[in-house]
Amino acid sequence: MKKVALLVFGQFRTAKLVLEYNLREIKKSFNNQTDIFYDVYILTDKKTTGNYSKLTENIVNNIFKENQVEIKLLSFWEDLNLYHD
Repeated sequence: MKKVALLVFGQFRTAKLVLEYNLREIKKSFNNQTDIFYDVYILTDKKTTGNYSKLTENIVNNIFKENQVEIKLLSFWEDLNLYHD
């Protein structure tokens, strides 16, 4: 078993359009090996201008789940209080 960590920084604005494609391309870069497990760590924000909503968050979660990618961490920039002091 091999593990690959994916770090995702950014907003959800185009997640529905490009996330599945990007996941397929990442898996292709590893020759679609079936013994690789993918973990993702996400840092985003809650700005509606970045297309954030609870619905979009659920869509993103489902896309990762459907592609056998486990979300290990989902953090929001607004919750990182030490960075705002």
